[in-house]
Amino acid sequence: MMTQKYSNPKDLYASEQERGQSLLEMALSMVILLILLAGIVDLGRVFFTYIALRDAAQEGAAFAAICPPDPDFPGNGEIISNRVKASSHFPVNMSSPNIIVNSSFPTSASPGSPVQVIVTYQNFQFIMPFLNLIDGNISARAEDVSLQYECPD
Repeated sequence: MMTQKYSNPKDLYASEQERGQSLLEMALSMVILLILLAGIVDLGRVFFTYIALRDAAQEGAAFAAICPPDPDFPGNGEIISNRVKASSHFPVNMSSPNIIVNSSFPTSASPGSPVQVIVTYQNFQFIMPFLNLIDGNISARAEDVSLQYECPD
């Protein structure tokens, strides 16, 4: 004779305590997973912003290498800065006041002179609050060599 394993139909379903435990475990694991996901998104934004800054610095260095600034002109760095700030508007707006462009070049521009452009994004805003413990300044540097003495008109 065969006996029934479950004599009471209520034994087939989880008890109320087991349902609550499963819900609590899912809620805690979802919070941890969402925090990890938001952190990954923030780090992706940092990486993307760094690449945009690097490209802008390379654009400024290449421009300064082809058309070196006039050493007698007092606004040498402003020409390069304007070129860097005009290089991108979306998704990283280079004309933002948070972006600072520094350039250095010798006082006598000649072929083979070094040109250095540093682009810094100050106070990068993180989405995740615990990532705000990291300094929000991201900087990129590009160096190039002057190719010619005078910029062609």
